[in-house]
Parts: sequence; structure tokens; C-alpha cells
Amino acid sequence: MQALLDIARTGGLPLLGGIGLLLGVTVGGTWWLATRPLRRTLRALEACLGDFREGDFGRRIAVPRGNGKMGQLVSLYNSVGDTLRTERRRLVEREMLLESILGQNPTAIVLSRDDGRILVANRAAERLLNGGFRLTGKRLEDVAERWPSSVKEAFGGDAEAVFSVPGNDDEAKTEEESFHLTVRRFALNGREHTLHAVRRLTPELRRQEVAVWKRVIRTISHEINNTLAPISSLAHSAKLLRKQPGGTEQLDDVLDTIGDSAARLRDFIASYARFARLPEPNKRSVDWTRFLREVSEVAPFGRSTVSPSLRDDVDEAQMQQVLINLVKNAREAGSQVEDIEVRVERPPGHRTLVRVMDRGRGMTDSERARALAPFYSTKREGSGLGLALCREIVEAHGGQLDLTPREGGGTVVSLWLPHRKPG
Repeated sequence: MQALLDIARTGGLPLLGGIGLLLGVTVGGTWWLATRPLRRTLRALEACLGDFREGDFGRRIAVPRGNGKMGQLVSLYNSVGDTLRTERRRLVEREMLLESILGQNPTAIVLSRDDGRILVANRAAERLLNGGFRLTGKRLEDVAERWPSSVKEAFGGDAEAVFSVPGNDDEAKTEEESFHLTVRRFALNGREHTLHAVRRLTPELRRQEVAVWKRVIRTISHEINNTLAPISSLAHSAKLLRKQPGGTEQLDDVLDTIGDSAARLRDFIASYARFARLPEPNKRSVDWTRFLREVSEVAPFGRSTVSPSLRDDVDEAQMQQVLINLVKNAREAGSQVEDIEVRVERPPGHRTLVRVMDRGRGMTDSERARALAPFYSTKREGSGLGLALCREIVEAHGGQLDLTPREGGGTVVSLWLPHRKPG
């Protein structure tokens, strides 16, 4: 210390300043060289994180020597990058698979955003709705300007719909094609999206039509053959009786039997004719209490319950036919008359509910699913038109007919009918 003071007194202070400066430069240079790899690694991290922001996960960073915090940070970055690259590859593969499935799907699929912009549309949708041209990116309302009115009306609603358009078959240009539209709305990333799926119904309807006609032919052929065979046998017996002494008395019985068989066949054919020529309902105000009392005189049942002063506008003759058929079916299903109950009420809403409940053998799920189809019957002698005719009448009134199992055994047939408006 004393030496330094002596140097300072003798004018050596500038030399000390030079030494300090040299030491500072040396230390700064050493620090810069020592931290150069760290700075290079930080710049690489900054650049690669910028790539992440742009959706590029392809670059990796060399892990610096040592096991310090920087090495751990770089290893973590590389691990995240590897995971993102793997997920990106899987996402691309799923998108390609989905695009392939949608492309081969015969159902036309259109996904649009809340502003009407189409996000996804497969080839079937482009062929059906845009003449085969691309739909993605277009506005649904702009494309819809060229659609037939039936298609516009179907797409303009929020529920399922069936619509028809002229066919494109060169050999049958006037034949219509039928389609079923399903609409689903959902939220995605805070925005509402709408999915339209259109399925071609024409082949299925044709198959169902052919199947119905086959059932009609089988049923009619069976019934006619079952009636004509004994008539033919009885006619032969009548010839033999006519030649025998004293056969005239027995001949009358044979002719009566032939007449009864012919009458049954006539009634059978008439039931088909009624089903095919059901007239429009001639509605008028009907008091349900009086109505059920009159039905019970023709087709007795156990008891009835009617909400007070309940009236509706229905075709009395047609609705009486419905109730008589349902009560008759209940008895033929094995229900005792006293166990058959008819209830008429108006639950909250705007419809009247008529229920016919029995304690018969009931129906299986399969039988209930087919029971309302024309020409289907679980009865050996049934024509399969009873319930189908009931449903036709109820739907002609703007209502609906349902079949459900009754708790404790039996069946409940529910008729939902538009309630009579006051005044």
C-alpha cells in the first residue's frame, strides 16, 4: 500500500489507470467468450419458438455441453418439438383418412359456419348441390340460389326433411329422386356450425314398394285360394247331391255355405278397397262422452274415462271405426272385455290423447315395430289392414298413433289428435 502511495506521489497514477483498463478489457473479453455458446443457444431458442408460432416444428437445437439449466431447457424444447411433429403427422393422416371416407361416402355432407361459409363438402354434395363443382369456401346461400324450391325449403329449416327433385337419368327424365335431409347444429371454437347430411332414398323406397306389392299379392292370393278351394269342393258336392234321391235338402245347406264363403271373400276385398280409397275426414264437433258410449254399444269394453266437457272436431264415422277396430283387436289379443279401458284426456299442450288399454298377450318389440305396416298381421286369419287403416285415419286428422307395452301386461294404443280450438 505504501508502495502504491509512493508511485502516486512520483507521478505513476496514469500507469495504474492503464493497468485497470487492461484488467477490465481482459475480464470483459473472457466473459464474452465464455457466454458466447449461451447467447448462441438463446438465439436459436428464440428463432425456433418463432417457428412454433408459425406452425413449423421441424427444427431441433444441439444440446450444449454440460448438464446445466440451459441444457435441460434445450432438451425440453426438443422433446416438445418431437411431440408436436408426431401429433401433426397423425393429424394429417387422420385428415387424409377422413377426406378419403367422405369422398367415397354416397351421403352428401356439407359443414357450414354461422356466417354461411362452407368449410367441408364431399364429392357427393358437390354433385348433388353444385353440378359437381367445388363447394368449400363458398357461401351456402349463394349456392342455394340455383337450387329447386323443394331443396331450398328443406335446407331452410332446422329439422329433418324429405324432398324430391327431377331425376337425372336420361331414360327416365321425368322420374323424381327422393332424398332425406338431416340437420345438426353444434358449437366449435365458440362459433355455431351446421352439418347437413343428405341421403338418397329412391332405391330404398323402390325396394319397400316392391316388398309391399309382394305382400299384397301373397295375402290376396292366399285368401282367394283359401276361399275358392272349399267353394269348388262344395260345388262338386252340390252336383252329386242333385243326382241323389233326397239330396235336395242337403243341397240348400251346401249352397248356404258357398254363399257365406263368397260373402267373406267380398268383405275381404272390400277392406282393401276401403284402405285404398280413404276419403278426407268430414270433421264436426264431437262430445267424447257421448261418442264412447255409442262405441261401447257396438264394441263393448270395460270402462271409459273422459276429461270433463272435452270436445274435438273429428270425422265421427271414421273415428268410430278406429275405436271399434282397436277394441276388437284387444279382445282378439286375449283381453277380457272388463280389462279393456278407454281414456280421453288433454295433457298440457294442444293435443287430445285417446288411449285404448288392454290386458292381452301384448306384443314383442319386433311385432310393435311392424304392426302399423300395411298387410302385416300376427293373426292367422288377419288381413293386416286393421291397424294400418287406423293409423291412416288418425294421420288424416293431423294426429299420430303409437303402440307401447302396458305396465303389468297388455298393450296401450295412443292416439294423439289436434285439440278442438275454442270458439
